[in-house]
Amino acid sequence: MGSSEFIGYCSFTKAIEHLGDRWTLFILRELSMLGPQGFNDLATGLPGRISRSVLADRLRKLENLGLVAHAGGAPYRLTAAGTELVPTILSLRGWAETWLPDDPDMVERDPDVVLAWLARRAAPGRLPDR
Repeated sequence: MGSSEFIGYCSFTKAIEHLGDRWTLFILRELSMLGPQGFNDLATGLPGRISRSVLADRLRKLENLGLVAHAGGAPYRLTAAGTELVPTILSLRGWAETWLPDDPDMVERDPDVVLAWLARRAAPGRLPDR
């Protein structure tokens, strides 16, 4: 059975196609954590360096998807649909804090180092019986 035969495959694919590009989730996270913001505030508040043209493109895309609203010079804000993504974004952050190394170079290290790091992070009470 191919993955395209699983129920929900198409909706998952659509979500990844619309939200999976660089900066989109950062923009949504920024608006969810700090509330409505102007273009310049977003440009300076996002981590890393985003070009103004890329930011404008991502904001347009989010507006077209109905996740962000920006009318008449008002700051960009999450819509009801955008607000519904906030628990997912927070869940993704929580997962990353638990399972991804703080040091990106750890991924390139010896597997024993990575396993030791994971063992320190695991909560025994949350592990399955097996």
